[in-house]
Amino acid sequence: MDRPIDRHASDSPLPIGSPEMLHDLDGDTLGCTSRLHRTYGPIVGYRKGSDLTVFCCGADAGYAVFSEPDTFHVFGHPGTKNTAQRRFGLGLFGINGAVQRQHRRLLMPAVRKEAVEASADAMSEVINEFLGEWRVGQRIDLYAAMKELSLRVAGRLLFGLDDFAVARDVAVAFQDWLDNYITAAFALSLPVTMPAARYQQWLEAGNRMEVYLKKLIELRRATLREGQHDLLALLLRACAAGQISEAEVIGEMQTLFNASYQTTAAGLTWTLLLLAQHPGVLRRLDADWRTSDRSDFLDRVIRESLRVLSPVVFVMRRSVRPSVVARHSLPEGTVVFHNLYMTHHLPELFPQPERFDPDRWLWQHVSPFTYAPFAAGPRMCLGATFSLQLFQIAVPAILRRFRLALAPGTGINRHSSLTLGVDGSLPVTLHAADGRFSAVPLTGNIHEMVELPYAPALGAAVAKAA
Repeated sequence: MDRPIDRHASDSPLPIGSPEMLHDLDGDTLGCTSRLHRTYGPIVGYRKGSDLTVFCCGADAGYAVFSEPDTFHVFGHPGTKNTAQRRFGLGLFGINGAVQRQHRRLLMPAVRKEAVEASADAMSEVINEFLGEWRVGQRIDLYAAMKELSLRVAGRLLFGLDDFAVARDVAVAFQDWLDNYITAAFALSLPVTMPAARYQQWLEAGNRMEVYLKKLIELRRATLREGQHDLLALLLRACAAGQISEAEVIGEMQTLFNASYQTTAAGLTWTLLLLAQHPGVLRRLDADWRTSDRSDFLDRVIRESLRVLSPVVFVMRRSVRPSVVARHSLPEGTVVFHNLYMTHHLPELFPQPERFDPDRWLWQHVSPFTYAPFAAGPRMCLGATFSLQLFQIAVPAILRRFRLALAPGTGINRHSSLTLGVDGSLPVTLHAADGRFSAVPLTGNIHEMVELPYAPALGAAVAKAA
């Protein structure tokens, strides 16, 4: 249970961090910020000239950042004039106040609970079509496969498209843009530098992505019909009615692509990996599925997966007035990096935080500002209901057909920037769903994030209880 939120500032001074500790921030956001937390606690500040930036985590910080959107604005580097980056800033991830609320109201009809539930059959159809391409004995890259699945679902149900070729081009450009965008955000606000070449690569990736987004828009315009209510259809009708501009359509497309594709693919991948490495959990699910199409235990599995391997590492905000975060008074203009992953791994909030334990949610009660895989408050991710339904349908669809087997010694390392994904590939072999569940020893820094049945120090011969 969360302790009461303390909104009063403490008398202790704000810890100021050593710039040397940021040496790997760009390459491994999660590793760097975890080290900052171990060294300085729930909040640490950095100065760049007269500007202040803080890294924070915890219940107090989450409550402040998420419950006060008029104080903590989203922000990002605007890019240079006449670049796509300027237009990307016109989407939900770049706007605040009344304009943000207008855009959110515009998009809500497509993502409200009733609309998402009504899309369940169509979502199942896309998933089953995709899985129909898999074969027993086939070796696949699970991470790449979940990206493709998320792309197809988003393309069909959110953007109303059957042609995924252009969407794949967007996906490649998006990853390049995202990594360089976070580098730019760090360089803008912290005592770190961004090489000129990286800055130019970021802008060029954004320009490439915009070209592909425009192609997607034209494809959708050509097929737009009355009665269609996907997100892109809503945006195009609003643009035709003069409610939003063409540039704002581009901005929202870029935002929605991130929200519906990148994080969902990562979350599905981590969930399937965790299940493959926890055969006891998988056996319970298998037993549930034999008796019912709906499993409360699956709800807890998904909830726990999104906690222990949070697809979004942190959120960025900037205060537009003096504020209190993690019991420290901060001046107007402070940049805040609030760490969701670290909050989900605080032992005072989640006992044995690295343990994958779905049943903790039978007794664990925390505020929505503490457990926040989709953020929280008035700016909570619009796609949360859609993503959770995709998990609920895709995970059983996959595991009722196939047993996913990893080879012993497979190396699994993280790729962390704004999001937490897999560095490289995640090879698995598809077997028939024969119930022969077993964990295997893995290598890589996956062991820094979650307890697995085989601990590296014990070797392959000795396993913890699964």
